[in-house]
Amino acid sequence: MFSRKPRNISDLITNRFCRNIAGSLLPLLILASLDSCVKEEFNADLVDPTLQIHPGAAAPIGWANYRLDEILMDSLNPDEMVIGEDGFISMVYHNDGYSIEAADLISLPDVDYRKPVNNPFKGTVDLDTLSSEVTFHDTIPIPLNFSGTSGAAVDSILVREGQMILRVSPAYPGMIFNMDLRADTVSEWQVSLDESITSDTVSLAGTMLPVNPASNSIPMQLTLTLRPSPEVITAGPILDLNISITGFEYDVIYGYLGQFNVSAGPQSFPIDFFRRTVGGTFYFKEPRLSIRFRNSFGLPIQVDTLGFTAVGRDGQTSSITGEGLPEPSDHRILEYPGREQMGQTVKDSIILDRDNTDLFDLLGTSPDEISVRMGGSTNPNGEDHRNFLLDTSRLSISTELLLPLYGYADLLLIADTLDFIFSDFYDNPPQEIKRLFFRLDFRSLLPVDITTQLYFLDQDYTMLDSLFHDEGDLRQIVKGSPTDGNGVAQPSTPDPVEIELTRQQIDNISSSHYIIARGRVTTTGYDPPPIEQVRFYSYYYLDTYVSAIAELELNSNDY
Repeated sequence: MFSRKPRNISDLITNRFCRNIAGSLLPLLILASLDSCVKEEFNADLVDPTLQIHPGAAAPIGWANYRLDEILMDSLNPDEMVIGEDGFISMVYHNDGYSIEAADLISLPDVDYRKPVNNPFKGTVDLDTLSSEVTFHDTIPIPLNFSGTSGAAVDSILVREGQMILRVSPAYPGMIFNMDLRADTVSEWQVSLDESITSDTVSLAGTMLPVNPASNSIPMQLTLTLRPSPEVITAGPILDLNISITGFEYDVIYGYLGQFNVSAGPQSFPIDFFRRTVGGTFYFKEPRLSIRFRNSFGLPIQVDTLGFTAVGRDGQTSSITGEGLPEPSDHRILEYPGREQMGQTVKDSIILDRDNTDLFDLLGTSPDEISVRMGGSTNPNGEDHRNFLLDTSRLSISTELLLPLYGYADLLLIADTLDFIFSDFYDNPPQEIKRLFFRLDFRSLLPVDITTQLYFLDQDYTMLDSLFHDEGDLRQIVKGSPTDGNGVAQPSTPDPVEIELTRQQIDNISSSHYIIARGRVTTTGYDPPPIEQVRFYSYYYLDTYVSAIAELELNSNDY
């Protein structure tokens, strides 16, 4: 009887170890979706020499170093992780999905206004009997509409684009007249029409149009001059006036802009952190949900909560509640620019945390998604003529969920299916293996206890056996590093774990192709109460040394 080393050991001392170990141990070690590791060249000197037994062989399977920041960078969206100057890690989830400009809310439709100009005399007049020209004055209100709002009472409009088209149709072809139109008595432009020029077009670009807030109309000053002519005019219309405004766009609207609604959302973002947990959760001590506003609307906007919810794995929603949420009765008015700040953006925010909402408890349910929906209404306190609105005024709403990795956890995690072909380890009959051990050595700076179970499956994914057969089919393989008074882990070297497979287990797993790992992670000091809060830093690490020890019983006739 003598022993020999298993065949194909060179296949095992490769970077494939990183793929297998990362898929099994690491998701059990950290928190979720951490299924990669730092690939290292194998160093046989790092394997514990006490593994040697006689007669038999110690087969070093591999060694890997896991550093928390590198693992997270490989496994998560880098934008979701923030590392502070001291190495402390926070998870951050954003949604910048809502933004709207004033021009999309309030617009000025085209105007088509018609008005007859009546005989200014009280009765029939023979214009040929006039000794000289006669001038009359009138004010014509050109009504405006403001789509998107109600109750507006506008004072003036600085026009960016638009043109005014004026047409007159005389009722008496022989009448000699002159008609001037201007926006008001100080306007820099005017239009003159007469019997020979009955239409004209003028640009309104750059014009400050006065508006009568009582009627939301532009007061146009009309001057009509009649001259001696061979016409007899009677009572009633003598001219038909048509005023059109097209391509009407504003730079600024001043005055009371009425009340209109703003609805933002829902803004949703997945919380990848919880996606891989099966049971249990991470309890974040200092979660914070921020709703941030960037506002250049020159008017008060009241914001209300229309729906703050967390969506669970089963699709069920739970509402976030608490005094920190704005309600209609609170009249939470966003900060906004005054006229001296025209064109500037003012920032504001609503911060929700465990002190003013039930956010802590809700995150304890391991939600897959947070959804935020806000509503807003302008001028909640009524008429205010200090309003202004640029066409480029914008309201932007973004949400951010900050989850500092500080708290405590009790997580049941499940890893992906792993390749584990037994014949790659030993391709002779398994009966030649008299005893088989797996040995795991660790050096740790991770404040977590790790309890795990491995299941061996054949090529059809039929379960063949499990690694541990003790009570609960789970065993603690790593004892968490102790922490100081501030929850910071201290280096430790947990006791190695050596597992001997039974004869039946060796036979059972000899046809294995896959492994499924299931396990539970609890933070240091989780049990018994009081629960200890721990912190996670980028420099935390776990060194893992894995070896297999086989004592072989062979027949010398094979050689």
